[in-house]
Amino acid sequence: RLGQPELTAGLARLYGLLPRNPTEDDLRRAVVRGVNFVEDAYVPRRRCGEAVGPWAVRDGRYSEDEGGGTEGGGRIPICLASLEKLVPTSAGGAPEPLSGQDKWLGGMSSPCGRYVYGVPGHARRVVRVDTSTSEVDFIGPEFPGEFKWLRGVEVPPSPDGSPGCCLALPCCAEGGRVLKIEPDTSRVTAFAAEEAGDDGGEG
Repeated sequence: RLGQPELTAGLARLYGLLPRNPTEDDLRRAVVRGVNFVEDAYVPRRRCGEAVGPWAVRDGRYSEDEGGGTEGGGRIPICLASLEKLVPTSAGGAPEPLSGQDKWLGGMSSPCGRYVYGVPGHARRVVRVDTSTSEVDFIGPEFPGEFKWLRGVEVPPSPDGSPGCCLALPCCAEGGRVLKIEPDTSRVTAFAAEEAGDDGGEG
């Protein structure tokens, strides 16, 4: 099978990709994160709120197809995205560029879809992007060293109500510690295997 499977909103909730009672914004964030919904589960809209119709290829470009359908059959899922340059500010209010070799090695989104985190490689702190406001800031304490963590994963909330979190895997982090980010509190910690409980959680 080529590509991701198409999901209904119910399956997306079951897999932890949507909250229990998703809004249209929740569906939009899921599409941006790569969730492939079945037809009509998500309706893309313009900034004014008007629904976007089916698209077709015309003269090598995608355009709305008033007759419905697309060349070759099937709908083309689209996302009305824009490109913005985001620059965080330092504690003194001055711009602090994000560029630099190996500063952040990969990224991960929060389970709620609101935040995107940069995983610290050579950088000393986690960089956070708030997708709802386009604000960029740094959270958590400073971690010394290079190539500390490489990429990470989001852990969805558990059925018992425990909030989700994000975990980044260690590369050269001191003591082989795992980086943990708690989106609901913006708390950033690092823990080693011997500090975890028997069930794999924090002791």
